[in-house]
Formats: sequence, structure tokens, C-alpha cells
Amino acid sequence: MLAPRRIAAPVGLVIPSLGIDGQVAPTGVNERAELDVPADARTLVWYRFGPSPGEVGSAVIAGHLDWKGALGTFHALERTPIGEHITVRYDDDSQRTFTVTDVALVDKPAVAVNGTFARDGSSVLRLVTCGGEFDDDVDSYYSNVVVTAEVAD
Repeated sequence: MLAPRRIAAPVGLVIPSLGIDGQVAPTGVNERAELDVPADARTLVWYRFGPSPGEVGSAVIAGHLDWKGALGTFHALERTPIGEHITVRYDDDSQRTFTVTDVALVDKPAVAVNGTFARDGSSVLRLVTCGGEFDDDVDSYYSNVVVTAEVAD
């Protein structure tokens, strides 16, 4: 009988040019079937039902732009330079480096269907936060900033 293969879970993320060195916790979805975002501005979350960063498919780590009056860990994510190196630390004490290939502002409804949460295809890391204009009526942003990075050679 084959034993399930253990996947290392991300526990930390570093983006040097933005001064980010954040902790990552696993998450799933909330009662509205949306990514269950952290209850504080500083914590980052990894969508644990998708791949771990470096595995086949799109691994998603999300964090707040701002939350309840506090700047979030990803408040400057839209300024991530192309070519920046991102380091992900894992629960098995390993780490992996990714290189940023794209930074995009995506309408929120499109994030769920544009490959951000793909379980197959190329191995990419997607960092997601809110961005663009703020909608006071629903107390939320219209868009998401999505940073895409590939495993560095």
C-alpha cells in the first residue's frame, strides 16, 4: 500500500524590496465559498486545498492590503518589481526561491476563473491582495493585485 506523499506547507514569505517577512498560515474557504482571509492585517494565508508553492499548479498566498485601519503585510504588493526574488519558507525547514514574472490588477470576479487557483499546469506562486478602487457601498475593493512568480533556477 502506498503512503500519501507529505507536502511541505509554507510558513513564511520574504519579499526583500518591499521589506516583507511575513508568517503564513493555512486556510480554506468561508461560508460564502470565498478564500477565508485572516482576521488581522499582518497574517498571510496559503490556500491549503491547492498546491504548495513549487508543486504543480498555482499556489496561492493571500494577505490584506489594509484591515480595520491597519496596513496589511501586502499593502505595497502592487509595487513588487518584475524579476524580484521571493523566498518561501516551509514547515520542514526548507525554503525555495521564486522570481516575479507579472504584476496585474484583476477584477475580483475574474480572479476565481483566470487560473489564479489552478491545480494543474505550470508551477507558479500567486500572491493576492486587494487593490484598485474602494467600493464604500460594500466596504471592499473592486479588484485584486495578483503577483505571479515562477520557481527560480
